[in-house]
Amino acid sequence: MKSLLLLTMLLVLCAGTSAGRDPSCALISSNLHPCTDVLRLGFLIGGPSFRCCHGLRIVRKAKIILGKEITCHCVRDCITVHILGKNSPTLSSPDQPSNKTKDTDLFIQLQKMCNVTLGFGIDENTPCFDVVRNNMGAKENGGVVE
Repeated sequence: MKSLLLLTMLLVLCAGTSAGRDPSCALISSNLHPCTDVLRLGFLIGGPSFRCCHGLRIVRKAKIILGKEITCHCVRDCITVHILGKNSPTLSSPDQPSNKTKDTDLFIQLQKMCNVTLGFGIDENTPCFDVVRNNMGAKENGGVVE
């Protein structure tokens, strides 16, 4: 299974991505899009779809290969730019961000409902570097984050 994931990632990286996108984020971006409806609405009615949970599981596997900090950046960039439409100006409304999913709670809830732990949310007030550093501190302190 791990070799299949590696092969898939290599194919995605070799095939290239849209202009201006980080090629290492292509696999993550494509697997977050089944969760678009939940993230755009800003709330979850019932359980998430099978495709959304499956996508989060693939993101978790990609985190093993890419590392937590890169995965965190890719997830946040995808959700912020491609799903919520922030920082993608149009002629009628330059730089007007979406007002939905401002904090990490929904994304963490989605992870819990899909039984997937990525170890970070989408709260932009906590830089991805701090997420990685805090988790390293938790390992050193017996699982307690100070």
